[in-house]
Amino acid sequence: MGGFCPEGSFGSHASGEECTSLNLFPSFIRGNSFTPLSFHTPVRKVKNVKWVTRVGAKVDRIACPWLIKRFVDPDAEFLYIPKADVLSIARERGAIPFDSPGAELNHYEADGEERCSFDAIIRSYGLNDPALLDMAEIVRTADTASRNPRPEGAGLESLALGFHMIAKDDFENVRLQFPAYDALYAYCKLKVKNKSKLEHAIKNDHDEIPYSSLVAAEIRERMRADEKLKESEAMFRLILDSTAEAIYGLDMQGNCTFCNNSCLSLLGYDHPEELLGKNMHWKIHAKHLDGTTYPIEDCRIDQVLSRGVGMHVEEDVLWRSDGTSFPVECRAYPQFRDGMLVGAVVTFLETTERKKVEHQVQERKKELQAFYRLSEITQKKGITIEALYQEVANFLPASWQYPEVTCARIVVGSKEFRSKNFEDSAWKQSAPIKVFDTIVGSIDVAYLEKQVELDEGPFMKEERLLIDAIAELIGHITERKLVEENIKK
Repeated sequence: MGGFCPEGSFGSHASGEECTSLNLFPSFIRGNSFTPLSFHTPVRKVKNVKWVTRVGAKVDRIACPWLIKRFVDPDAEFLYIPKADVLSIARERGAIPFDSPGAELNHYEADGEERCSFDAIIRSYGLNDPALLDMAEIVRTADTASRNPRPEGAGLESLALGFHMIAKDDFENVRLQFPAYDALYAYCKLKVKNKSKLEHAIKNDHDEIPYSSLVAAEIRERMRADEKLKESEAMFRLILDSTAEAIYGLDMQGNCTFCNNSCLSLLGYDHPEELLGKNMHWKIHAKHLDGTTYPIEDCRIDQVLSRGVGMHVEEDVLWRSDGTSFPVECRAYPQFRDGMLVGAVVTFLETTERKKVEHQVQERKKELQAFYRLSEITQKKGITIEALYQEVANFLPASWQYPEVTCARIVVGSKEFRSKNFEDSAWKQSAPIKVFDTIVGSIDVAYLEKQVELDEGPFMKEERLLIDAIAELIGHITERKLVEENIKK
């Protein structure tokens, strides 16, 4: 359950916890979430404008987005960010700041009384709907120390504080309160037309309908909708667990909101509770393959939460519960609800087998290139046998698995032909060179650094086949060269 989060940090957090901006990201609102009742066209028309305000919304920063979307721009986009960043982000993104120090659309004084940002937007956009002006008095009472308070204002402030406590973030707060503001506007329309008499409404001493009565029907409707939501969630879980692809969800703080069975299995966990509510970057993605820390600000998955743009990484690494890593292909998709960015869905596939196949293909390609290169050298006109040995020694390292730390040497009789980086090494692979069935030398290929143990020390069985084949070919080439020289003599 969301709780109070002071200004200067993103989103919201559990009640009683220390608030921090670490790993938390702003929220967006786009699109038209609800069907309007009946709204007037503003004097100043705007469309698809971005609006920026502070996080931790209660009254004015919920009332203003409602006012903008209902009366100014139904397709408006909103961004909730720390107070210190509002003006700079507004300039950077060409957005309109509101309800924040330094913004034009902010609290101001008129007729010796403080007016709120809701009043500022009404004034700036020439909104003159009588019901809206009546509603502004209620919002002003709930958000400022009004000298002429409206009784409904206390109810609005109480509900705003309550919604702020139960909402997990600003988006949730908006979603919960927008229907309440629709209901409040409907009440104000009845009131200004003197048609507010309802048979079963409880009235105060001024014959006014309390605000809480107007939202009661909305609350009951929401409870019925929650029951339907539970049914759809059960079906969603069945579908989720039937997929082979690992899937998990993130909220705006990067915490896990759901995960399927494939995700648990690949990561080595037994129960969803081991991941739910945990920050997934630090849980499974906090280190590079070499074990060094992977800063969250560099994480492309977490960047989806701040940018609202999907991503695809063909080669990444995740970490299991037992501390081992495995390669994955990963995708992350931003999730919008009622036009607001609310999190992301991440999918990944283990690519261990695929990478093995790709690696084998690449190694076979290098072997073919080695034979092709040897054929090219052999066909050079006038090349001496010694020059051929040297060229072969030069290209051989590129045909092995770790060419950057591989060196080679060809020994024939008392002569050696070395690659430039050749050094004696404990990790060496050799093959004899035979000429007319007599061993006259050898080919040596070595690693200058220790590598993982494979089929023959650090060498693959395919590399054994390769060095033997090249040694045999060099023997045949040497035989042919010797025969040619004897013929010439």
